[in-house]
Amino acid sequence: MGYEPANRQTTADFLVGVTDPPSRIVRKGFERRVPRSAVEFANYFNKSEIGKQNFKEVDDELTDPQYPEKAAQYKVSARAERSKHMPPSSPYTISIMMQLRILMVRRLHILRGDAITQGEY
Repeated sequence: MGYEPANRQTTADFLVGVTDPPSRIVRKGFERRVPRSAVEFANYFNKSEIGKQNFKEVDDELTDPQYPEKAAQYKVSARAERSKHMPPSSPYTISIMMQLRILMVRRLHILRGDAITQGEY
C-alpha cells in the first residue's frame, strides 16, 4: 500500500498505526498513491487480489452445503464457553467482575515474579 513500519515496530503495532493518521509512515515515492481515508482503504482492499480472494472464500463458505451444520456446531461451542452467570443475549463470555479478578490475579503473579505468568517457562 505504501506504508512503512517504524523501527522495531511489531506487526500488530504497524497495523494499528496504519489506521491512525499521525502514526503512518509513507514510503518514499508513494506519497500520492497511499489511501488516506477509511473509504480509500476499503476501496484499495476490495480491488486488491487479497480482497478478491477473501470475498471468494467467504462466498465459498456460505454456499457450502454443510454451512448450516457448521454454523449450528459453532453456536453450541460458543454457548459452552460462556460463563453460567452470563445471560444468553450477552456478546461476552465472562462478566466484567470475572475479567477484573483474572487481571488482578495476573498482576499479582507478575509482581511476585511468577515465571509462568510472565512467559518465562
